[in-house]
Amino acid sequence: MKRFFVLICCLGLFLGCKKDAIHDITKYKWEFTSFTVSPALTRNGKTSKNMNDFYDKEQCQTAVVFFSNYTYSISSPDPKCNGYYNGDPSTWKKRGELILLNDHNAKHTLVLKGNQMTETTAGEENGVLYTFVRTYTAVPK
Repeated sequence: MKRFFVLICCLGLFLGCKKDAIHDITKYKWEFTSFTVSPALTRNGKTSKNMNDFYDKEQCQTAVVFFSNYTYSISSPDPKCNGYYNGDPSTWKKRGELILLNDHNAKHTLVLKGNQMTETTAGEENGVLYTFVRTYTAVPK
């Protein structure tokens, strides 16, 4: 009887656990939701930690779509809004929570956590080292 009770409790815990992680990234379109910089960046007299403040918001709406044949595509009306847009399908690999992108010219790493992917890069401008974070959120296809 004790074994049955333990089995029922374990089954309840197992079925009751909510799975937040997305394992099959190909079932979603990954919409660009934010682009931040730290420390705040100044361009054309404007200072902000939100990189979208420097671009026309509608121009920077991008989405990443991953396909089951391990290619991906990025859509953007304006290529300056994402660093790895080339219009051609490129390849991807998933290693745990890491999504490795290869666009023929460069390699990028995104981190998958829950329903979001982030890419963190660094760059220097006018002698200041900046950290840039792009965030993509899953939207069912």
